[in-house]
Amino acid sequence: MDIISNSYVGWADNIEKNKIKKRLFKRKRLNRYDKFKHIFYKKVQKGFIHQAKLNSNKYLIVNSNIKIEDNKKIIINKINKILDI
Repeated sequence: MDIISNSYVGWADNIEKNKIKKRLFKRKRLNRYDKFKHIFYKKVQKGFIHQAKLNSNKYLIVNSNIKIEDNKKIIINKINKILDI
């Protein structure tokens, strides 16, 4: 239980602008965050990636341009490694 309470793992999502637009167009309803300008998301993404590089043992940079199934495997492997499974 100590390993879970002392560990924090976050992820920084890395995705291309055109992929974001495609995902938004598929939605039936947009929320208020979907209406922000792209520059806002770029700044936030840059900040998260910066933090992930500074604390590489606590963050995982996820490439959202690849298939969701592949990302699931990467994330599960990272969690298993942390838990020593």
